[in-house]
Amino acid sequence: MSWRKQFEEGVALFKVSKYTEALEKFDGAIVNGGENQFILYDTRAAVYEALKNPKDALKDAKTTIKLAPQQWRGYARAARLFMKTHKFDASLRMADLAVSHVKSEDGKRREELIKLKAEISECREAIAARERRMQNHMLKLPIEIYNEIFQIALADDYAQIITLLHVCMHWRQVVWDSPGLWHTLVLSKSHADKKAALWIERSNGRIRELHVLNDYHTNQLLGRPTFFDKLDWLYLRVCRIHHPRILDSIEPATMLQHIEELEIDALHAREIAPSFFHPCEGIKSLSLSKAELHLEHLRSFSSLNSLHLNAISLPFSKPSDFLEILRSNPQIESLHLNLVKFANSEPVAHTLADIENPPKLNSLSTLEVQRGSWFSTILLLDIPSLRYLRFDSLTVPSDFNRHIHYWASTSPKFLTELSLKYIVLVPPVILKLLAAAPSLEYLSLVGVLSTTSQVVLALSQSDLPCSEESNTPCLCPRLRYLDISETPDVATSLVQDLVKQRLVLSASTSGEGREGETMEQPVHVSKLEVLKMDGCPMIDVQWLPWFREHVLYVSCVYATASKKNQRGIARRVALYPIAIKSHLVLAIHDTIQAVNRGVRRTEMKLE
Repeated sequence: MSWRKQFEEGVALFKVSKYTEALEKFDGAIVNGGENQFILYDTRAAVYEALKNPKDALKDAKTTIKLAPQQWRGYARAARLFMKTHKFDASLRMADLAVSHVKSEDGKRREELIKLKAEISECREAIAARERRMQNHMLKLPIEIYNEIFQIALADDYAQIITLLHVCMHWRQVVWDSPGLWHTLVLSKSHADKKAALWIERSNGRIRELHVLNDYHTNQLLGRPTFFDKLDWLYLRVCRIHHPRILDSIEPATMLQHIEELEIDALHAREIAPSFFHPCEGIKSLSLSKAELHLEHLRSFSSLNSLHLNAISLPFSKPSDFLEILRSNPQIESLHLNLVKFANSEPVAHTLADIENPPKLNSLSTLEVQRGSWFSTILLLDIPSLRYLRFDSLTVPSDFNRHIHYWASTSPKFLTELSLKYIVLVPPVILKLLAAAPSLEYLSLVGVLSTTSQVVLALSQSDLPCSEESNTPCLCPRLRYLDISETPDVATSLVQDLVKQRLVLSASTSGEGREGETMEQPVHVSKLEVLKMDGCPMIDVQWLPWFREHVLYVSCVYATASKKNQRGIARRVALYPIAIKSHLVLAIHDTIQAVNRGVRRTEMKLE
């Protein structure tokens, strides 16, 4: 059979989409004398293209061009094949050659090839746009920028490093190869040994922050932890130890030479060793919890910016010794004292030197004292820059009024937050303090019984007999946050008058900015933005919609479920002695009646 006959049969099969049979016919035609016919190779290239075999199709297209370089067919076929394989430059080059080989009188063919060129250009633009949309531009960032971004992400919660490792392969590689991201080691009960080994390896031993939590667990039974020997202690700056075993294993003289922040929680195990307080020249922040301590060990500190003492027993010290510690650290900015117990509970007696020359802490901005009986010692401090003052569950001494009057005249001029919780104070004392704090924005009086109602009344008045600020239209004009929770003596009308007064005064002074405040011009008065009245039984719930209309945030929860349960338990405990007494009375009554019956029987027998 001649090649032409097989060619015609192959074309017929191609038209009915029988590509495999058509391919056999074209192969036979080439074998039977059609090896030099370019039309055979071009048509077979179309069959390969339909069978999605671009490699063989492109070979036949090249053969077509080789056999008939002056024909447009091979170039057009190659242009379409290159376009499907996203080789757009080669495709456009073939399309240009196809157009150049079309006869001038064949305008229809030329128009088709020009449309093919436009289709190639559009396809290239579409592919480029898709690649731009799917492109990860983060891959172009330098590693240093990645480190800065990741450091910000890890600042609040260092456990987020695990999340960063699972975002993508590139991020994982960046985090894995950045020693600076592994400088914080937190050890707890979960795989502490493996975690320590990994963190030390990734950070090259340069751990800057070491946190050992109280649930720390290791498989090593005796001796100090093995990871201690792999750490480069010269780089350690922050050390937080909440586990007695680690506390025993640390050698402060060699391991804490360059420490800046030290936090120790002894868990009531024992007295903190004096060796912890010798290499302390560079320590800026010190936090001690649940331990016994000698204040003389703290006298070597001279660079403290922050001091936290929580549940500390000082059996051989007195409050005046603590004043010496503060004198050695005049630059301190934050002071937190919670349940600090001195040698005895007798009234504090200060020397004349402490009273006439108290410690002056010009940088102290935050003072928080909880659960103690040495209130007057704190009030001896000269704190001209104090901004945040929090007292909680303190025993007020008998000489408190004298101290507070002196302290209020010297310290709280820049006070912006005052929090008093569960303290028994007389109203003039609090009013004196408020009158001396014109910048106060946050006021919390929680559980301050028999006093809060008079304070709220004073805040809602425009005349200020106790204020020395003649240009102040009301007490605490910048007050925005008020918490009077758990105060049963505060009535709805008092709080309503306060809100109304602040609304009126803020509207009348709204055009007067704070920068323009002078002695002749009244200061700006702020509206209340937060009002908390939880546990106040005298607040009428019918007025809550009005409060919420005029105050941005209002909370008035009379009693949560837990507090109701606590009240029920307390009521049952209070009634328990009465129940016992009634049972005893009934038992005695029954006994007396039984004795009387026995006596009657005896008398009857005798008769």
